[in-house]
Amino acid sequence: MLGTAAYYYPMIGLAFVCMVALAAWRAGEVGLNPWKVASVCGVSLLAGIVGARIGYVVLRWNYYRLHPALIHRLDLGGMVFYTGFALGMAGVFAAIRAFRFPAWKTVDLIIPPGVFAQAVGRIGCFLTGCCAGIPTGLPWGVVFPPEVIRRHPTQLYESAGMFLLFFLLKRMERRNPPPGAVFYYALLYYGLLRFVLEFIREDVRPGPFGLSIAQWISLVLVIWSGAKLRRLSLLRKA
Repeated sequence: MLGTAAYYYPMIGLAFVCMVALAAWRAGEVGLNPWKVASVCGVSLLAGIVGARIGYVVLRWNYYRLHPALIHRLDLGGMVFYTGFALGMAGVFAAIRAFRFPAWKTVDLIIPPGVFAQAVGRIGCFLTGCCAGIPTGLPWGVVFPPEVIRRHPTQLYESAGMFLLFFLLKRMERRNPPPGAVFYYALLYYGLLRFVLEFIREDVRPGPFGLSIAQWISLVLVIWSGAKLRRLSLLRKA
């Protein structure tokens, strides 16, 4: 590995540029101010990074309480997606309120670009070597130096899954779904994807009943978003 900052953060920057461009383009189509939508994306990024770091530090508090000077060292790596997503969405709703945007219309607009950004960001994980999978003998297994064993490229699995989700959401947009449908469908899809991928990730820490914290969160999201979609009569249509 060449270090977290070598590839990861430049890819995060590229992911953000993609997100802003896609969101601003879509904003013009639905009658929202593209510049203000870009600002909402910026708030979501900053809040997401803070939330992702907080989640990582909390999960490894026994280490960071002894090394508090390292808590802010993002260049050393360490983020948790779900806490980043939670705080990022809190930032989105705060920005939406400040700009007086229609809440669900704006959220549904931002989610597909956010999914695309996640797909790009996971490529950064792959280039850095973090979040790799368990050893495998499959021909597409990847060696992440300084190791010499082949591992599942779980980062690319998730990236591919997110690119697919992006295109599914864009197709869904053309059907003019009810407010919130795009958001809930994205949660349902990602929850299922993450639940499965956790079984082959190397950095997973098993919790209750052998499932990781991320898997339990995924299950909650799948059940909750599935119920919401069913209430919107979209589960079968989506």
